[in-house]
Amino acid sequence: MSIKIITAHYLPKINAGSIRLKSFVKSWKKKCDIEILTENNKTIEEEKYIERTFTKLASNNQTFLYRIVFEIIFSIEVFIRLLFSKDDDLYFVSSPPFLLAVSVFMVSKIKKNEYILDVRDLYPEILFNLNIIKRNGILANILLYFEKTIYNNALTISTVTNGLLKHISKKTDNKNIYLIRNGYDKDLFYYKKLDKNKDQFTIMFHGTIGKLQNIELMLDYAELLLRKNIHDINFLIIGDGGKSDYLKKEIKNRKLNNIDYLGRKHIKEIPEIINSVDLGISPRMDGVIGKTAFPVKVYEYLACGVPVLVTPISEVGSFLENNNIGYQLPNDIEELHDIIMYIKNNKEIYQELVDNAKEKSKKFERSKIADNYFNIIKSHIR
Repeated sequence: MSIKIITAHYLPKINAGSIRLKSFVKSWKKKCDIEILTENNKTIEEEKYIERTFTKLASNNQTFLYRIVFEIIFSIEVFIRLLFSKDDDLYFVSSPPFLLAVSVFMVSKIKKNEYILDVRDLYPEILFNLNIIKRNGILANILLYFEKTIYNNALTISTVTNGLLKHISKKTDNKNIYLIRNGYDKDLFYYKKLDKNKDQFTIMFHGTIGKLQNIELMLDYAELLLRKNIHDINFLIIGDGGKSDYLKKEIKNRKLNNIDYLGRKHIKEIPEIINSVDLGISPRMDGVIGKTAFPVKVYEYLACGVPVLVTPISEVGSFLENNNIGYQLPNDIEELHDIIMYIKNNKEIYQELVDNAKEKSKKFERSKIADNYFNIIKSHIR
């Protein structure tokens, strides 16, 4: 059996999609032939099984229009490359971008190849939520038609949260839908007891700083702490994205000396930093996307024994509370302050959260998840 993985993002680019696929490739290439078709982002030492397009996608810092133009060009190039490539047993397409999934679907119909669809974010739903496209417009109806068609024709569909799984199930008659969580890389993220600054309680955010992340909540809360003359709580923020310039500007304009923004860091630096902080946070905007998300950073915090706070009330929040490894709350700075002070001032409760995080995280090691996923795929091959 051979599998061709078609994805917009793969190493050396580091994001949730590339990290997820890395674990699949590491596991699957021991069991079958793997090829990868991805964007132009070559390194000096390229693996032989990776094919790069001429097109390089725009970064998250670019405007939506700029990004969508390059996604269209990229998806067209992928369509042409697949159309004239040798036959593969199976396509595996990672979405987003949604247009990439459309291209793979069209090629699969022409070449009569089957494909697996891995859905990490809900498109076109996100475009409706962000008011980029009107839900009842002509373009929306076209996208919704393709969404349903792509779901219906997939050999299997995988996704990362129960909320996404339920949403997809309502859109299709396809019954082969599986929850394949993201998890964490145990060779990279693990608990390491470090001497922490006892005079400071540090809250960490790392990852994409984009429209769906509630960066404003952290800024407002940092400002609230200064108004309350509380100087032993600080934020450590790592990452970049569409809101990173806004973040830097607001830190400067509001004189928020309790936020340390480090910009983008290499993934190999992140575990050591997580192990040095007291609390992880993943604030997201209200809406169906925020309620159904299960950010990768949450798994990574837990693997390092760091309790987590999330907003809004959501699937990931219920998971944290049910396992006593963190808390969920609405996007409200007063409630955020109350829960942070509660965690900070109750040492026994905090230690219980840490111990539970270390123990509960073990079931989300990516290598185990990838192996199980391959068995599911194999069971559907005719």
